[in-house]
Amino acid sequence: MGEIRWKKRDIELLFTATELFSVMAIYQEFKSQGKNYLDNLNIKDLQKLIIGRLGDEDIPPAATEPLHALFDGAVKDFSEYLNNPEGFKAKVEERSKDPVRKFIDEPEFRDALKFVLVYRIVLQKKTTVSQAKTERGRILTMVLDECKGLLMGMVMSSAENLITAAEKHNLSGDAIGRLSLRINEIFDDGFKINLCLDGKPLDFDDDLAELLKEQKTKEDTSFNPMFG
Repeated sequence: MGEIRWKKRDIELLFTATELFSVMAIYQEFKSQGKNYLDNLNIKDLQKLIIGRLGDEDIPPAATEPLHALFDGAVKDFSEYLNNPEGFKAKVEERSKDPVRKFIDEPEFRDALKFVLVYRIVLQKKTTVSQAKTERGRILTMVLDECKGLLMGMVMSSAENLITAAEKHNLSGDAIGRLSLRINEIFDDGFKINLCLDGKPLDFDDDLAELLKEQKTKEDTSFNPMFG
């Protein structure tokens, strides 16, 4: 079999959100193994982490943890921006604010991606493992770009929940800092996000502004042993 002619559309079909969640599940497994994770590879166990299709029952909880960490970073960044816009802009201009790039540059992520790519190339292109590894080397840069695009899309989509909440309730940076975003459901064409306050998911009819006021009142009226 000769070299495969890869076009952008081929990469998009090869590496979708399903493959991304597979990579994140294996990434978490590598992280849990410590620095010597490559010394303890169990191919069969890793293959079990590869996701066949997107759906709640098929997604290991570990697969969403890296995404939640990126969501937490988005919350922190937005809070920092509201509290100090100029300081935040300076960091962006210095390119010190690119959590997605930092994430995909981690060795554990790259190795997880390489594993999933070989698996997918073998299945989709009917190659041998050796041929798949060769093709992987040829398309790795393109797949990394696709991967970054998918992750950025997910983070930006989730950030819209923060922006909407901030505009609706006129939230301060400190109030934003108490929020978090968590994936509630995953579908073939996307996912549903839960907005959480102090780690507790908010219901659709919850009044965020009132909940923030209630918490502030509790803090203001709580017993302080210094003052009686």
